[in-house]
Parts: sequence; structure tokens; C-alpha cells
Amino acid sequence: MGSRKARRGETAAGPISLETAEAYREAGRLNEALPLLEQALSYYVQNFGARDPDTSTVRVYLAAAYQQSGRLRDAIPLFETALADTERMLGAGHPHTLACRTNLAGAYQDAGDLRQAITMLERALADAKQLMGSYDPDTLTIQSNLATAYLEAENPGQAIPLSEQTLADRARVLGALHPDTLTSCNNLARAYQEAGRLDEAIRLFTSTMNASERERGGDHPDTLEVRGNLADAYRDAGRLDEAISLLRTTLAVAEQVLGPRHPDCMILRNNLAGYCQDAGDPLPAVLAEPSGEFAGPADRAQPAFGLLAYAGGGDDEQPVTRAQHGVRRGDESLVVADDQGDVGLGRQPQFEDLYPVHP
Repeated sequence: MGSRKARRGETAAGPISLETAEAYREAGRLNEALPLLEQALSYYVQNFGARDPDTSTVRVYLAAAYQQSGRLRDAIPLFETALADTERMLGAGHPHTLACRTNLAGAYQDAGDLRQAITMLERALADAKQLMGSYDPDTLTIQSNLATAYLEAENPGQAIPLSEQTLADRARVLGALHPDTLTSCNNLARAYQEAGRLDEAIRLFTSTMNASERERGGDHPDTLEVRGNLADAYRDAGRLDEAISLLRTTLAVAEQVLGPRHPDCMILRNNLAGYCQDAGDPLPAVLAEPSGEFAGPADRAQPAFGLLAYAGGGDDEQPVTRAQHGVRRGDESLVVADDQGDVGLGRQPQFEDLYPVHP
């Protein structure tokens, strides 16, 4: 989608560089990104007005950074204002309005407001089909995000058919091994698992894991995610020996790649403790924290590696990466949230985010 560079400005602290702030945000350096984006928004409001298109662009960048840092009470009002302004300036059917609507849905979903998220995504999907067609990658990202929201709302009856359709469409449009297609495989397998269709879930997780290993390697974070999801499905199916064996291997690889003190490794270690407890086994030495103390067993498998696409999430991630401008390319999301946010290692579908919009 087309974009326009926001105007540069000068403050007492020096020149404002939106590009630098965005680079910090995309690198996850939020402590550095947030002050720059807050300063930039203040400057743009003061010099160009609160409703200027460039001000709206800066507002979306700042909202995205707040969302990534978990400050949803700060992010949601900014996304709401950006949507209202963009819809007023460009109309309800414009691609930038569509991206703003999807971003806001991702923030609502992160905040646990699934009713609002689903309402936004249903409207966004209808608009996307009319604007871009049913098989456009961005339309499929929104469709994936809506399926994820249905699943999180404990509505597998709507989530499964939509997830199946999204997987079929992505395989046809993008190819069977495209990252977004593999994200859809993961999300559909998760939906099957939630619905108690464990044989189907295990088969799909297994084929997705094998494809990810071939395409990305056994130590790629996406491959580790799928392994964790498969282990969780094994656990639900009562196949604890297979669950424990697979999660042990996953933990060993994750510790080599990320380091034993990484938060994702801590989560994997706790999940493995829970599996061993379910099996009646004593806690093995591999579950000891780097300090030498044992991790407490998890009551339920917890998500590790987060949402690749949010990374919230769908869509996205990441196998699905955030879009630089406008609607996200086929989860990670429209900017994303993008499979919001991609599937975590422990019971969470990936929702793909959609990030910055440039009116």
C-alpha cells in the first residue's frame, strides 16, 4: 500500500526521526522507542494539528509500541482515535481504515475484550473482501485473525470452518510451505485440539512440525513452537511418554539457542514439570533452574515463544512478520497482531497483527 513519509521536525532535544523510533520498536527496544514516539506525537499535534494525516501515522506507531509493551490502556484510545480520524478523512472502505480497524481489534483481543474484537474483525473481513477480494493475502490475514478470536471466545463451531477455509485459501494462493500457511496449519490444529478432535490435531501438528523442520531447521523458534504444541496435544490425548520425550528435546534445543535463563525456557521447564507430575514421575534433574532449584510444575501448559506475529499475536509472526505499511502481508497481520498473533508453545493460537497505517 502506498505511504507518505511523515514530516520531520526539530525540538529542543534535537531532530525527530520517526524512522529511528520505529527501528527501535521493531527491534523490541521499547524503552528507547517509547520516549521518541511520545515526543514525536506531541510535536506533530502542536505543529500540524491533532487531526493531521501525519499526526495520525505517528499516533498509530505509538499505539503499537504501547501494545507491545503491554500498556493496553494507553494503546487502545490511540488506536480508537486513529480509526475515527482515518475513517473521517478517507472513508470506511479505504485500505488504511481497514488496517486501523484490524489494529484496534488486535488491541481489544490482547485486553481480553473478545466481543469488541470479533465485532471489529467481522466488519473488517467484510470490508476486505469487498475492497481487495476474498483471496488477497491481507484478506486472509483478517480471516485468520477472526478465526483465532472465535477460538479464544470458546466458539470452535465458528473457528474450525473458518480456519479450514483460511488454510485451504492460503495453500492455494501462497503455497503449502509459505510461513502464513504453516501458521494456519498450527491454528487449525489448535482448534481441533480445543474441540477434542485430538487425532486430527496431532496429525496436523506433526505434519506442520515436519514441514517447519525441513524449511527452517529444528532450532528455529517457529519449529520449537510447533513441537511444544504437539507435546501439549499428546498430553491431552493421554500420551504422556511421547509428550515428555518431545518436550525434553524441545527444551534442550531451546536452551542451546536462547540460553537456560531465557523466559521461554523457564516456561518450557515448568510445562515439562507438569507433564512429569501427570505421569507420576519424580522431577528429573533437567527441570532444575540454573540456580539449582526445581521449577514448580505448571497446572496447564503455558505459552512460550509468545505470538510470533505479535507477536500479539495473528496474525500474526515471525513466520508471519509485521507489515511496514498498511495492511499486513499474509501474520503475522495488517498493520500483526499477523496470526496478532502466530501459536505459542502451550495452548494459544496465533493472532496476526496489522501495524502502522499511513494515510
